[in-house]
Amino acid sequence: MDYKKILNILFSSSVFLFVLGIGLAFPEKIGLCGRDAVGCIEKFATGIGEPLLLCSFFLAIIFLMLRFLPKQVFTAWLCFAVWYIPLAVIWVFTTPSYGGAFLSPGKEGIVWMLGGVYMAVSILIIIIRLLFLKLKKRK
Repeated sequence: MDYKKILNILFSSSVFLFVLGIGLAFPEKIGLCGRDAVGCIEKFATGIGEPLLLCSFFLAIIFLMLRFLPKQVFTAWLCFAVWYIPLAVIWVFTTPSYGGAFLSPGKEGIVWMLGGVYMAVSILIIIIRLLFLKLKKRK
């Protein structure tokens, strides 16, 4: 399958997960929980909704960016993403919902940190690979 089709599928699924994350982050708005069911809202919102919302947002940005770049950039980024994304997901879902100290952030803090690292490393990989491709074309 063409890498652009793969990226279109990945981008579409990340947008779907983003919308699903919005629904799970605000379950009372879509009728998952009653307005007085505080425990239900907290379970959906902080346990599943916020991490899904934020993670899919970071993924969608990179997938959209990669859609307009050469295949060599995609394959270089894929080597990073294949191991980073599963490890980040495991870390997020094993973190307690609410942190209690400076070195023990909650899920939202972990997602922001991992998302920032993901974005920074992904953009660095993309830029470096593009520079190598331009230098290779000049020779």
